[in-house]
Amino acid sequence: MRVDPESTAYIQAVAATPLVRDLLGGRLALEWVPARLVHDDPAKTLDTTERKDVLLFPELVRIMGVPQKTFDLVSPYFVPGDDGTASLARLAGSGVKIRVLTNSLASSEAAVVFAGYAKRRHDLLRAGVQLYEMKPTGRRKERKA
Repeated sequence: MRVDPESTAYIQAVAATPLVRDLLGGRLALEWVPARLVHDDPAKTLDTTERKDVLLFPELVRIMGVPQKTFDLVSPYFVPGDDGTASLARLAGSGVKIRVLTNSLASSEAAVVFAGYAKRRHDLLRAGVQLYEMKPTGRRKERKA
């Protein structure tokens, strides 16, 4: 097995940070808070009746309420569908700042998922939703001495 020197350098740099050293040394003060896991039903892809109870967005709104100022969503498999696109457009139209971070086609192993999102990009952008796509790799910046 070949080891990528850039990956090794990155792992060593991360391990040397005060945060990681304190965490591993038991010196990092942790704050325990309640959390709730929210997910959509994987069976949604098999549904032919257009049920809403298997979708994530309505569940998020039910739990947290309708955002008033900002709504940030990070999802590697962002496929809003017609109703989700319309909901996000309405929300953006009401003045809520919406930012979505998802995978680019190049960073996704599921082209069919990306295709479901890609056909709604223009509508989301026109509505004022800010879309960000994760690249698979970044360009390495040269350090100046």
